[in-house]
Amino acid sequence: MSETEEFLHAAHTGLASGTDQHFCILEKKTGGFLGIFGIHQCLTPCIETGLWLRADRHHQGFGAQAIEAVLSFLTARYTCNCLVYPVAADNGPSRALAEKFGFVLFREYDKPKGKNELLHILEYRKYAAAQRCSPDQAG
Repeated sequence: MSETEEFLHAAHTGLASGTDQHFCILEKKTGGFLGIFGIHQCLTPCIETGLWLRADRHHQGFGAQAIEAVLSFLTARYTCNCLVYPVAADNGPSRALAEKFGFVLFREYDKPKGKNELLHILEYRKYAAAQRCSPDQAG
């Protein structure tokens, strides 16, 4: 199964179970596809978020607009202790976005990417009020 097929299968399973939702990011002027934003583990105290943008659309403000919209959506519909935003350690723009929106570095770990690679992840979190999630709630 390809990475795309694995993603689509997981997205469908998460949507059917009510734990995940995905949103297409479209350009207002053209309606063209820019990327996707996901929210995962919606039924847990720590909801995970994820953003993917087309490489040719980086550094144009679309990521910030997407995060702002999703934060507004989550605030209106869910109660959670924290939001989790994992990013690849070598992805400077995503790290900058996390920090811009008040996410703080929580932990680092490696996760499999494909069959023979590891991706080093920096997990950022944004906490509601003074509550904190413990690392075992990371999902």
